[in-house]
Amino acid sequence: MNTTELGFLAVKRGDYQEAVNIFNRALEHRKAADTYFGFGLAHYHLGDLPTARWALFQALERDRDHKEAQRYISRMAQARK
Repeated sequence: MNTTELGFLAVKRGDYQEAVNIFNRALEHRKAADTYFGFGLAHYHLGDLPTARWALFQALERDRDHKEAQRYISRMAQARK
């Protein structure tokens, strides 16, 4: 299991701070869309929406068709209204 997969496992278990730590380490080695998405997702669940938004947009810069990143960005935009 790679570092990004471990990060998603931490998110699935609800251990969001650990997921942030894991994804942060993963980003030191590979700046991929899924890694940024996981980093953003963990911050989203921690309530750190500015960091979540930044990371999700980083995911979209690397994969403009990343549906999950688009969905969470849309969800945050709706919440601001």
